Amino acid sequence: VIIPGTLLKGTSGFLTDSMGFYNFFLLMGLVGAPSIGLSYLLIKGFTFNKQNNLRIAAIILMMGVFTLSLFDNELKPVLSDKVIHFFVYSVLSFLVFRASLSFKRILLFIGLIFLGVFIELLQNVSGLRNFEYMDIIANSLGILVGFLIFSINKKILKLSNSIPK
Repeated sequence: VIIPGTLLKGTSGFLTDSMGFYNFFLLMGLVGAPSIGLSYLLIKGFTFNKQNNLRIAAIILMMGVFTLSLFDNELKPVLSDKVIHFFVYSVLSFLVFRASLSFKRILLFIGLIFLGVFIELLQNVSGLRNFEYMDIIANSLGILVGFLIFSINKKILKLSNSIPK
């Protein structure tokens, strides 16, 4: 857990100069994501099973989306910004729904929509990025598609399990 900090100690000044303090502190927050995953496993008694691994992946992906959405980025993406929003939120949505079997899906759906809106509001407050309604729409459509893929996947698995062998 302390390895990333130890490895980055010597280069942190260079990173701060090249990225700026704002992006550097966001990156350092993201470096802490594995520690949060290990903390979750500690609570679960270090039980490595499919469900716990999915939950850790969902938590880390959500942290990554949150952090990277707030980066002061001057690079132009290769794909359209909206396509990236749609794809990332589709994957995040599928992963969250797949990882949270006992949680009410409507609450997960509303929570993911709220996350997308909240990130857009934070981008506006930071002044480094713009608030865009089309990003919220792309995020929401991605969440819907991720949920639909999850639902279809779940029905296919039920059908395949009910077929006698």
